[in-house]
Amino acid sequence: MMDWFRGGAKADESDASDDLLKQGDKERDAGDLTAALHFYGKALAVAGSPDKRKAALLAQSRTYVLNGDLTEAEEAATRALDLGVCAPSLVRRGCARRKLGHFGAAYEDLRRAAQLDPQNREARDEIRRLHAAAQRRQKFEAEAQRDAEAEQLRASLPGDLVDAVIASCREPFYAEASVAPGLGYELNAAIARVQGSVLAITPPRRCPGVNLSTTGKAVRDGKAPFYVDVVVRGDRPYEAGVWFRLVYASREGPPRIRQASLGRTIVVDDDADHHGRRAGLQFYALLASRSDEPFGLEAVVEGLRAALEDDGSDRWRHAASDHSRRRRVIDAYRNEWPAHKIGLFGDIDEASALATAVSTPGPFAPPVLLPKSALAPRLVEAIEAGDLRRCVEEVCEGVYAFDLFSAEFTTALLAEVDYFYASKLPAARPNSMNNYGIIVNDIGLEPLMVALQRLVLLPLARELFSSSDRGDPATGFDSTHAFVVKYRADEDSHLDVHTDDSDVTFNVCLGRDFEGCGLVFCGMIGAADHRCHKHTYHHRVGACVVHLGARRHGADHITSGERLNLVIWNHGLAWRESEGAMAHQMAYEKEGGPPDPRCVSYTHDRDYGSFKPYTAGIVDFKHRGWCPPQGAEYNGFRADE
Repeated sequence: MMDWFRGGAKADESDASDDLLKQGDKERDAGDLTAALHFYGKALAVAGSPDKRKAALLAQSRTYVLNGDLTEAEEAATRALDLGVCAPSLVRRGCARRKLGHFGAAYEDLRRAAQLDPQNREARDEIRRLHAAAQRRQKFEAEAQRDAEAEQLRASLPGDLVDAVIASCREPFYAEASVAPGLGYELNAAIARVQGSVLAITPPRRCPGVNLSTTGKAVRDGKAPFYVDVVVRGDRPYEAGVWFRLVYASREGPPRIRQASLGRTIVVDDDADHHGRRAGLQFYALLASRSDEPFGLEAVVEGLRAALEDDGSDRWRHAASDHSRRRRVIDAYRNEWPAHKIGLFGDIDEASALATAVSTPGPFAPPVLLPKSALAPRLVEAIEAGDLRRCVEEVCEGVYAFDLFSAEFTTALLAEVDYFYASKLPAARPNSMNNYGIIVNDIGLEPLMVALQRLVLLPLARELFSSSDRGDPATGFDSTHAFVVKYRADEDSHLDVHTDDSDVTFNVCLGRDFEGCGLVFCGMIGAADHRCHKHTYHHRVGACVVHLGARRHGADHITSGERLNLVIWNHGLAWRESEGAMAHQMAYEKEGGPPDPRCVSYTHDRDYGSFKPYTAGIVDFKHRGWCPPQGAEYNGFRADE
């Protein structure tokens, strides 16, 4: 057995415990765990120093795990830690706690072990096993919950209809389907009957993209079902309305339902995917309990309204409480800070703004949430001419730039950001890499972002990005994460190269005076050239750069001044629920050669130190990288020592 495994302590004088430990190792390697534990116990009894006792206890702990005696393994490792904290002792206890199912305590032990000894491979391996075990348990518990909900449904619906509901929850949200004849007419008739009882409801439209039934691939053609968007008002905290999307292929069959608005409701199960936010079996059970024809559009809309009304249940109040926390800053900023710079806050109430954003049929059609004056003149001309490509420049393969906002709107949006900062209201970090900035959806600008995405960004993305053998990342957008990031020499001075949690990213510069901070573009994730430099883009106020989220990129160091950018991540379920979205994880190409130093990442790469030094602010990232994955390294690759 390796010395580090026994505590990593300095060797001290040999005593009788050494021979006993060696004999225990021999028995363990031979498979006689009972004999091994006997010798380890004797070694512990005669050990002449704390380090010798620790070595015996760690050997005991590991052997107890092998023998399935997990409580004893945890206790032995705890006793070793009482003699002095070290990474191997924490790893041994973390391993025992993982197998006992105590995932939180196991993670704390393993995280601390990795901090104490960043090169401890067993600690990293155990953390990976812990994550896998936690995911398996979460999946098992979710499946058990779904089985219980399915049984509840079977008590009120015929078996074949329950099977259809389960299928609708599990198949892709935009799965292609043959649409029943006359369905569009029937949906329009139902919409006319419910129109006055909701904030907004759209006429039925064909889904812009679907997942093929044969391969699941996201495409723009195929047999597209209808979708209907509806904005429903509820009790506090839902009085500003919640936006839902319903997908119908037949009148009687269950529609697929997702919550398009951000926030929390009981329509969506607690374990639902963050981006998908799809209705779960509990909501379908609610629909079944309310009507003999539970899946017609009128019944579904009434069910959505009921889900937003306080029924006194703990589940409703828990969801409403979470939603209220998100609403707190929005309400305070809208109501207590009246001198806003953007008309959205003063000219229209929030519920009407969301309804307008969802239902406006086209750019500049009344009521107007996104006026012509907000957009750059060349973009307005391109929209009105029906030729969006004319206002776009290709700066390198797969990366485009165009003027998005007018000078007046850019100034107003920047002033609005400054006004929010002046309010001192709390703001969450924009993402996991930027420390300074705000999530604009969380301060009341979600309706504006929805309108911008629907009317401008999606049409542009569909013009710029075409389908590949993996599918089409611009088939359609149905959610957004929009945030402002800020770069200054004394705050976030740069951004390490990375890829976005985005299908298509729009990044527009708001200002101010600055030098440096160019945007470095490299290759696509998983490609042989993904760490090869392609282009460095230099921001210009009001101009927007567009790229796929899977393209590696990063921001150079700012040398003077301050730069603020509005970044809009666009997501579409048709792409995200296809295998193409994660194909790089299944087939990562071998790198063609060493990376360009401009494209190496201290956060993600295993060989960063071969090309750039680990400076004081980033040295903690050393040995944490994963890229390139095993088997995809270029010839001559050397991981950081």
